[in-house]
Amino acid sequence: LFEAIDYTGVGTCEFLVSADSHIYFLEVNPRLQVEHTVSEEVSGLDLVAEQLRIASGQPLSEPTHSRGHSIEVRITSENPADDLMPATGRIRSITWPGGPGVRVDSFVRAGDSIGSDYDSLIAKLIVTGADRTQALARARRALGELQVEGMPTVVPFHQVLLEEPDFVAANNDFRVHTRWIETEFTNEI
Repeated sequence: LFEAIDYTGVGTCEFLVSADSHIYFLEVNPRLQVEHTVSEEVSGLDLVAEQLRIASGQPLSEPTHSRGHSIEVRITSENPADDLMPATGRIRSITWPGGPGVRVDSFVRAGDSIGSDYDSLIAKLIVTGADRTQALARARRALGELQVEGMPTVVPFHQVLLEEPDFVAANNDFRVHTRWIETEFTNEI
């Protein structure tokens, strides 16, 4: 697609896959998405550095072979006990997870206030493993280690989600779709 429109740069193509396996084109974005970290982890490329390479006239680096499975969990100041409504407050303390295959991208620190004027994103937790099973295990462990004090976050929701049989299915068989939480997810947080 990018070759057909003579696009130079890093960008994303978005698609949806329906429950009956039909693929629908959504959009092209001439920028990185929040989820670019997953592509970085499995490709071994720093996509921000690649943008700079391309802008300076250098070619895109060749990606290494795909390396495992990666999952990104957005840590937001949204309250799962209140239908994931945005929450505001001051972060009293944060304990970030660590260990093999765990990456945290964030800009906040203890003492920062999260207001309602901007996106509720506090951090991105990215976990990578040799396969989906290992990545899910690392995500569970990392979420168990992650502590944000002073305001509600979506961490309890993600912890429940990572135990859902439809979500953790090895090949997923398209059990989870864009309306799955509204139509199939029955767990209480």
